Amino acid sequence: MTHSRAPRQGTEIIDRVRALSPSILAASDEIEKSGRLTDEIVHALKDAGVFGMAIPRAMGGPEADPMTQLEIVEVLSTADGSVGWVAMIGSDGGYYAALVPEEAAEEIYADRNVVTASTLLPRGKARPVEGGYRVSGQWGFGSASLHAEWFVGGCLVVDDAGPVLDAEGQPTIRMTFFPRSDCTIHDNWQTTGLAGSGSNDWGVDDVFVPAERTFSLFDPPRFDGPVYAYPWFIVANAPGVSLGIARASIDTLCELAAEKIVMTGKTRLQDDLLLQTSVGRAEAELGAARAYVYDATASLYDTLARGDEVTLAQRATYRLAGIHAFRASKSVVSRMYEAGGGSALYSKSLLDRQWRDISTITQHAFANERVYGEGGRALMGLDPKSHMI
Repeated sequence: MTHSRAPRQGTEIIDRVRALSPSILAASDEIEKSGRLTDEIVHALKDAGVFGMAIPRAMGGPEADPMTQLEIVEVLSTADGSVGWVAMIGSDGGYYAALVPEEAAEEIYADRNVVTASTLLPRGKARPVEGGYRVSGQWGFGSASLHAEWFVGGCLVVDDAGPVLDAEGQPTIRMTFFPRSDCTIHDNWQTTGLAGSGSNDWGVDDVFVPAERTFSLFDPPRFDGPVYAYPWFIVANAPGVSLGIARASIDTLCELAAEKIVMTGKTRLQDDLLLQTSVGRAEAELGAARAYVYDATASLYDTLARGDEVTLAQRATYRLAGIHAFRASKSVVSRMYEAGGGSALYSKSLLDRQWRDISTITQHAFANERVYGEGGRALMGLDPKSHMI
């Protein structure tokens, strides 16, 4: 694995979340049954600095680099996928703080570890009025919604004539901030996987949003650090959830195999060559995917830290490494689930939860297999037809 030449930042958070792993694992049943993280886990994550990991150093935050953010989420997800997912989404505030005016950033992130729930797809409509916008809309997949104090929703800017076009003739998209008190959360997150993420729909109805509480992901950031120099670093830590769950599935299978007696009653499951082969292939597949995503992220980050412009090939590789982490992780978990046999079938089994969580994650747009085609087009010198490359 290629390590970044640029200084790592925020690595102390990694040690803190490792120390939290036993308590997260102990709470995982309650998290799944209740559909939310426990208050104790949320407070512990805040104390560890998880939700503020991307807050700029100029605001007193750690400004953790993308590789560190990825590892933080990976460690948390090894303990529990829902915890890792909430941490991944809930920590995006640092990027938003770098894009809104200073006064708004200080108001919203007065608590540097406040949780932000955000849905970037433009499911809302924002009508320009004096001083800001009147916004209505409903957004899906509001992960971390049960713990968030601020919500961010993507909006199409409209007037009486329809969508307002930007200088390039494209519909104008603005991200809009809402305090929790302005939002209605719909209790509709009933799923097979990531049950504890609280990814409910949420919405607002004709709410005034001051202009300073709106932004575009493609606005120039207020800070010069490489963390904010590439807009899609906001999803750099997302593959950490899948990598962590895959890591946990291998560990879970190995623990099961050390105890389970095969039908003959004379040997343990771990002595079976087929199972040993499954574990070996899983380790190789996960290790390769993990190295790929860390290497691609570090390469992009180092280029930006030098002040150089990233190439199309680097952007495509970064995106490909991310999608491959999701898909390879699903392959690993599926392999471990199958190797677990009948023991994996029950809801009390960690392998069952890991399989359900990874299956839910890979339904996300970030993990759609069409990304392989977009990356392939870019590497062939063609238009990737993707706003994320």
